[in-house]
Amino acid sequence: MRKVADDISAQFAAKADIGRKYLVNHSAGSGKTLTICWLADRLHSLFKPGTSEKLVDLVFILTDRKSLDTNIKDDIENFTHLKDVAGLAGKADDLPRFLAERKPIIVTTQQKFAWVLEEIQKKAELKKLRVAFLIDEAHRSQEGQMAAAIRLPFRKTDEPDADAPEPDPEEQIANVIREHDLNQLFVAFTATPAPATITLFGEPFDTYSEAEAIAEGYIVDVAASIISYKTLYNLHCTVVPKLDEEKLYPKGVVSKALQNVAFQDDGLIQYKSEVMLRIFEKDVMPLIGARAKAMIVTTSRVAGLRYFQIAKEKLKERGADYKVLYAFSDFVHPETNAPISEHAVNELRDGELTRSGSRATITAS
Repeated sequence: MRKVADDISAQFAAKADIGRKYLVNHSAGSGKTLTICWLADRLHSLFKPGTSEKLVDLVFILTDRKSLDTNIKDDIENFTHLKDVAGLAGKADDLPRFLAERKPIIVTTQQKFAWVLEEIQKKAELKKLRVAFLIDEAHRSQEGQMAAAIRLPFRKTDEPDADAPEPDPEEQIANVIREHDLNQLFVAFTATPAPATITLFGEPFDTYSEAEAIAEGYIVDVAASIISYKTLYNLHCTVVPKLDEEKLYPKGVVSKALQNVAFQDDGLIQYKSEVMLRIFEKDVMPLIGARAKAMIVTTSRVAGLRYFQIAKEKLKERGADYKVLYAFSDFVHPETNAPISEHAVNELRDGELTRSGSRATITAS
């Protein structure tokens, strides 16, 4: 991240401001979280040329988690010299307190982004500060909450606070980029930049691709380790249309419908779960110092829930010393209309994330 820090210093030397937006496209598993923490440390250490005045007054690290990302928490705590200058806003009153204390580095969630921008905009003593926002996994809903949050400081004074229909969101985002506050710096990190992310932040300033990370041994080529299991299924249901209706349904649509029904069959999931658990225990678990993990990718969240339930039962039966977790976006079950949440399904405590301390984990998603 020296490139970003050096560019910011050059920007300030030339224009006396830090008003830039950067997109950093780094492969998942390549140490992106550590890079964010390192950049926060680097920005905190920058000074205005020839002075002892800080170039960046406040650095916010924003995660996309409802609770603080434990990876960022663990990594930033490894920077022992930052112990007294970094604050992790885990409780509701932490963030206002850290802001009032001018804590140089503040770790919080993206859900608080709009609140932070509002506070900076309405308080004169904050508005004059130079503030950097380091946004982790910035590909999440850029045309939604994130874009709306970034727009807050730039709305016209006669516009209401309530959300109004936006006929052209992309143009709104483009306007924000053109009118950004020169005291605010945005550095967005993601392994999967969406078109809306690129619209908002521009083309990647720095790229470390998955191919590079694999070649240099930082991550494993997951695609090379995918095991495909061919399935023959015999359905007893009226999914296939009548002959006179067949022309209304493309083959691909019918095939997908048949597959969805088959792959949610309880007996099939029972059988496949046992096969996958045996492969995991025999071939995967011993890897990486007995801390290797595997992922089961399912066709739907409903199927994923059933895989999770069955795998959990099987692990209990065999007295396994590892856990299965189910990572998904919350949804309403189509058959029962019951709300299904990631936090409740995994029986997590308040503030706990879907990660296990046991030596091996299977995640269905």
